[in-house]
Amino acid sequence: MNRNHKIRSAVMTAALWTVCFLGILIAANYAAPSISNIIFRSTLAYLDSHALVVVAIMALFMIGEVVRLFGFPKSVPAPFFEAMGIVFIVSFFVDMTIIFDQISGESVSYAFMWVKQTYPLIYMIVLIIGLFSIFSQRISTIEERKPEEKAENQEKAEKP
Repeated sequence: MNRNHKIRSAVMTAALWTVCFLGILIAANYAAPSISNIIFRSTLAYLDSHALVVVAIMALFMIGEVVRLFGFPKSVPAPFFEAMGIVFIVSFFVDMTIIFDQISGESVSYAFMWVKQTYPLIYMIVLIIGLFSIFSQRISTIEERKPEEKAENQEKAEKP
């Protein structure tokens, strides 16, 4: 599979997931008046108010995937997008605990508020892991080429 096909596939997959999410959200909003479940309505209200965040998360991961397909050194920015996407996901779920507070009457969200203080740490950890992944792939690619290059150099040296 060539790179252009992989890029198209990544973009189309992200677009399909985004359309599916928005379609399900629209269908749930149409069904909401006939459903009197407080959990359903609260979750739907949260998803409605955070739909752009979910779309942004999908876009960040799509951009990260597309950039990663370009290969080294053009793939180096990919972990920056992926790390930001992870921070948004963690933020999304931490904020979702507020809904559980409202539904259950308990104060569960206070147990997770410390996570908000660790967003920079989460970003750095994911970024370092992503960069390590890219550079380790590059090193393994170079090491795979070394025996081939040695054989080619020996052949060239043997020819007068």
